[in-house]
Amino acid sequence: MVVILLMTGWSFASGVQAAQTAGSAVVTAAGVTSTLAPNEEGVFPRLLMSANQSASVSVTFTVGAPGDKVAIAVLDGGSVDGKGVQIATLNNKLQVTFNFATTTNEGLYRVGIRTAQGLLTLQFWVGPESPLKG
Repeated sequence: MVVILLMTGWSFASGVQAAQTAGSAVVTAAGVTSTLAPNEEGVFPRLLMSANQSASVSVTFTVGAPGDKVAIAVLDGGSVDGKGVQIATLNNKLQVTFNFATTTNEGLYRVGIRTAQGLLTLQFWVGPESPLKG
């Protein structure tokens, strides 16, 4: 499935600004909880997952307001709350929470999180651990 987002400013280049607005992402998969911080380009460290595995994800922002819209899209397969694209709303704690699921395919799964400030990217790896960690 190919997802094309026609949103003003949807660009990987906007991650720098977004990285300054995301405090952390908390990902829970298979009973293991990881707290992640984005790098200067808005990319979170890659997490290892299994095929057909689900993860609960909560991203906390330092900038924004309750009710602000956040677009969440799978970039390489998988699903967010059972869909390819999901529009979520920041809660009173400036968080957005969703479920991400991988498929049977091995490889890199990226999830783009688009706010008014820019784009963040979560990364998940399915299969043997890649020699190129990132």
